Order: sequence, then structure tokens, then C-alpha cells
Amino acid sequence: MKQRVAVRERDRLQEKERLRRQRQRAEREARQQASQAEQEAKLAALERHQETGRLTKEEKRYLNKRTRQGAARARTWDLDEDEADEAAALQSQILDRIGSASGAGRVRKQRRARIREALPKASEDRRYAGLTPGLAPVGMSDEESSDEELSDEED
Repeated sequence: MKQRVAVRERDRLQEKERLRRQRQRAEREARQQASQAEQEAKLAALERHQETGRLTKEEKRYLNKRTRQGAARARTWDLDEDEADEAAALQSQILDRIGSASGAGRVRKQRRARIREALPKASEDRRYAGLTPGLAPVGMSDEESSDEELSDEED
């Protein structure tokens, strides 16, 4: 009798857990569908704004982000030679379209990079050959260090 009650209780709990999982799965799918519909509506509005030339800075940023994500996803695909040629043509077409829009930012970034390359790094300015950060001599033989000590004593 006790075993039968235990089996019923176990079955009841398993059924309850199964129903909970189904409910969670349905809620997750509904959220995904709502999110996807929202994204599609947002993209449609952005496309209309882009066609009319009324994109805000936030919308441009969002479109650039989506473009970068799509490009990253496309790079992960394994392509045949024909597909690679088509992808290269598409890539050049996309770059031609978006290249002129973000030219000022690219020029500014390149100018900053050239300045950084021209300036020496701060950590290299403070380094001395043959010394560790604790100023202990490294890579010098005992003879060299004793010769220096003798010449210092003679002066």
C-alpha cells in the first residue's frame, strides 16, 4: 500500500514538472516570436527612414551594429569558390555603399593611430638595459661588474 502511494506521488510530481516545462517552453517561444516581430517592425521603419534620408544617430548606430553582426556571421560560413566570389562581390558592394557615410570617423581614427605610432611608449622610456625592475644587474658577468668597481675606486 505504501509503495503504491509513493508511486502515485512520484507520478504526480513528474506530471507536474512536465506541465511546468511545457508552460515555460510555450512562454519562451511566445517571447521569441514577439521579439522577432518587434525587430522586423523596427528594421522596416529603419529602412523607410534610410530611404527618405531621415536616420537619427541612434538609428545609424543600430544599423551599423546589425551590419557588423551580419558580417561576422557571414565570415563564419564555409563557402565554395563560386559562393566566395559572390560573397566578395556583395562585400565590395556593401562597402561602397557604407564607405562614404562613415568616412570622417575612419579618417579621424586613422589619424589617431598614426599619432600613437609616432609617439614612444611610456614603458619603453623608463627602461635601462641590463637592469630588472628591481634594479638588479642582469646578463652581466662578474668580471664586468668588478672592473667597473675598480675603475670607480681609482677615480
